[in-house]
Amino acid sequence: MNIIKKASLAPIFLLFLSLTAYLFNPYLASIDKLFVLNAASLTEILLLCLAIVASSLSFILFATLAADWKIIFPIAVMSAIIPFIFTNPAIGIILGVLIFASLMVIHLSLENNLKTYTDFKPATLLAPPIRQLITLIILSLCLAFYLSANNLISQKGFEIPDSLIDASLNFVPKDQLEQLKQNPELLKQSGLNLEALEKMETNSSSSVTKNLLKQTVKEQFNTLLEPYKNIIPVVLTLLLFVSLLSLTSLLAIFLSPIIFTIFYLLEKSGLIEYEKEMREVKKLIV
Repeated sequence: MNIIKKASLAPIFLLFLSLTAYLFNPYLASIDKLFVLNAASLTEILLLCLAIVASSLSFILFATLAADWKIIFPIAVMSAIIPFIFTNPAIGIILGVLIFASLMVIHLSLENNLKTYTDFKPATLLAPPIRQLITLIILSLCLAFYLSANNLISQKGFEIPDSLIDASLNFVPKDQLEQLKQNPELLKQSGLNLEALEKMETNSSSSVTKNLLKQTVKEQFNTLLEPYKNIIPVVLTLLLFVSLLSLTSLLAIFLSPIIFTIFYLLEKSGLIEYEKEMREVKKLIV
C-alpha cells in the first residue's frame, strides 16, 4: 500500500479532532456551561461526544492502514498543535501533550494487536482500542477543564449560575415565599415587610418577586458552598467526566457495525484486500 493510501484517513482524523477542540472550548471559558439545561446545551454536548467518538474511530482506522511510525508520528505531533488554535497557551500545551501521549499509548497497543492476531476481524480487533482512546481523550479534556475551572474559581470565586436558579424557581416559587414570610430577618434585609410580601404573593410570576427569590436562593447557596470552594472544581470535573463518558458509551454501541461497514466499503473500493493463509497445526494423539 503506497503512502497516499496509508495516510488517506489522516485529514479526516485531524478534522474531527479540531472539531472536538472547537466544541470543547466553551467549557474551558465558563463553568456555567455545565449548568445550562436546555435543548441547545444538550445538542452541544451530544455533538461534542460524537466528535470524540469520530476522532477515536478515525485515528484507529488511520493507524491500522498506515502501520508505519514514519507516517503516524507526524500526524500525532500535528494533533498536539490543534488545542493551541482554540484555547489559551497554558491549557493548550497541557491538552496537546495529553492528546499526543494518548495517541502514542493507544498506537503501541494497537501495533501489538496487529502483529499477533491470527484472523482479521475488524470489529473485534479495533473496537476495544477505539473505546480506550475515547476514554483517554475524555480524561485529557477533563484535566484541562479542571485546571481552567480551578483558575476561574480562584480568581472570581464560585456562584450558583442564574440558569440553574431560574430552573429551580420555576418549581418552587410558593415555597420560597413562605420561607420569607417565616424569616423576619431575611425579609428585613430584603427591604420588605410582611404586607408587601403578601401583595407580591398574589402575583408570584411578577419580575419583582422572581428577582427577590432568585437573589435570596443565590445568597443561601453561595453561603452554603463557600467552605467547599476548593473541592468545587473536582466535583465539576467529575460531573463533566461522567456526562461525557456516559454519552460516548451509548454512542460506542454502534462501533461494531460502523467498523464492519467501513472495511466492507474499503475492500469493495479496492483500497484494501485480504490474503488467506493455510497454517500447519500440531495435535496431541494418545
